[in-house]
Amino acid sequence: MKVVEEMVVLYESGMSLEAVGASVGLSRGTVKARLIAAGVPIRGKVNRGERNGRWSTNPTANAGRLRAHKQFPDPEPCGHCGSEDQPTRHHKDGDPTNNVADNIAWLCSPCHVRHHREQERLTATGVYGALQYVDAWCEQYRNGATVSEIAAGSPYAWTTVWKWLRARGVFEPFRDGTRPRREAA
Repeated sequence: MKVVEEMVVLYESGMSLEAVGASVGLSRGTVKARLIAAGVPIRGKVNRGERNGRWSTNPTANAGRLRAHKQFPDPEPCGHCGSEDQPTRHHKDGDPTNNVADNIAWLCSPCHVRHHREQERLTATGVYGALQYVDAWCEQYRNGATVSEIAAGSPYAWTTVWKWLRARGVFEPFRDGTRPRREAA
């Protein structure tokens, strides 16, 4: 019984299970089992989660996603369709290590996949850079400019402008009473 009392004193003084085991000549597992049997609460790992110095600075995408799962455990309905099935966390800026609350949007799995596929398609076709111009194009079109006039004043082709106007629901194919076709330049 004297060995158990010595282990309790050493462990409660702040020594680790390994250090206590080395000083009494027992394995870590044996020390832990005997301390538990003696009613001593075993300390948890100190460096888990946010207390770990690498927790918030680990730059890998998977680590960022894991932090998002821990920081935002309660799912919300999909921000796009309202579904509560298959909730996922979406990083609005595309950076999975940026887990600020304003950067997290809840999307259902189908909407999340659809969003990223559309992003990939736009990037692959070179249209993604056009996003900075889209609001101005919509305003010009609402004010009566034709798609050709808008395209002439931008670095993008007529078809790119037309696709974005359609995607935003601004393009009116029969606005001037004719069928939609490319205007003469």
